[in-house]
Amino acid sequence: MKSRRWIVGVALITAATLVAASYRADDVAKVMADYVVKKDKLFENGSVKADMFEKLVNETIARMDIKTMSANDVALVNRQGIWPNAKAFPDVLARLDELSDTKDASGALALSISLELSAWLPEPPTEKRKANAQRLLNHPALNELLHSENCEAPITGLSTLTLPNEAHDRVMSLVDQFDPNRIESGSAMSSYWRIVTKLEKDPAKREPIRLKALKIIQGATATAKSKPGQEKMVSILEKMAVRMDGADAKGGLIGHKIPKMDILWASDEKLKSFEDLKGKVVILDFWATWCGPCVASFPNVKELKNHYEGYDVVIVGITSVQGNIIGLDPAVIDTKGDPKKEFGLMPEYMKKKEIDWKVVFTKQDVFNPDFGVSGIPHVAIIDPAGVVRYGGLHPGEDNAKKIKLIDGLLKEFNLKVPAN
Repeated sequence: MKSRRWIVGVALITAATLVAASYRADDVAKVMADYVVKKDKLFENGSVKADMFEKLVNETIARMDIKTMSANDVALVNRQGIWPNAKAFPDVLARLDELSDTKDASGALALSISLELSAWLPEPPTEKRKANAQRLLNHPALNELLHSENCEAPITGLSTLTLPNEAHDRVMSLVDQFDPNRIESGSAMSSYWRIVTKLEKDPAKREPIRLKALKIIQGATATAKSKPGQEKMVSILEKMAVRMDGADAKGGLIGHKIPKMDILWASDEKLKSFEDLKGKVVILDFWATWCGPCVASFPNVKELKNHYEGYDVVIVGITSVQGNIIGLDPAVIDTKGDPKKEFGLMPEYMKKKEIDWKVVFTKQDVFNPDFGVSGIPHVAIIDPAGVVRYGGLHPGEDNAKKIKLIDGLLKEFNLKVPAN
């Protein structure tokens, strides 16, 4: 028979363990709430030095015990997108490996986050990452996870690599697992659609999936509208619905005439319409001054422009009214409600950034739904007949791929091609 002292001792240890676990979970939420306040304070005057941000990230992560984190804890931190900036990045990847072994929804969640975060590693997709993607698709709790508030995690994870054709049927079936009344379900549709379009090239076969995805977005929008403080999310979901109903999503972009775009301002005063560019290969680069990757790609764009100097190739940087200009002065220049001011500052911005290709502001948003622009920078290539031939390219990628595509169009239309 166990002594009363032994029983009491076990009870106290058990209670202490439960309290500690509960406190630790609450502590993750508290730590992240503190982080958001400090981050907002840090960025209140615009951009900050990278080392200051990394210091805040590492101080935040140091307050948590990664070895005892649950998948939900890791997900809570991941919503702020700070793991790749942390010194403890390898530690959280190791913890996710441990957590991914379970067959319940937490195991599927750990696999999902691991796929997303490992995309930040410098090497190309490893056999382990590819195997993890297959594990996630076959995971017994994936459907349950997709029906939960963490439904974005598996879709984000799967979107970080190219899935094999064998995944086609499983991916197409995932659309039926989302709760159409969840805001998170609607938010997941943008990445889900990118996965679908990579695996299914036939617009007619994609159409049932598109309509279901659109219905999910609409349901999520209705939910967001019913909740206070969700105005920003409502705007995001409404724009997503427009994209899902645009020419690209419907299969009416590649191989079709360039969608209508109204030019509000052009650095070249003679350029009034994209019809004016017929007879040339046109590279459209969708960008904005606040977009770091866009600005970082400028040297590549300039190199491409120089390569085709004197040939029937023209580059047009496409943006829309953003309400500010970033990168001209140390401080953000506010142009909200004053498009003419924003237009007027662009020549000075172009001079400072050494942009010697054409730039236009269009009436249509830079996240143009007809071109399927869900993120920038984004490049599309138009042939001399005004037909969209390629899309979804990145200006920062090696120019060799784009040169091959452009040269092919020049040859097709019997136009001069630069010597290699």
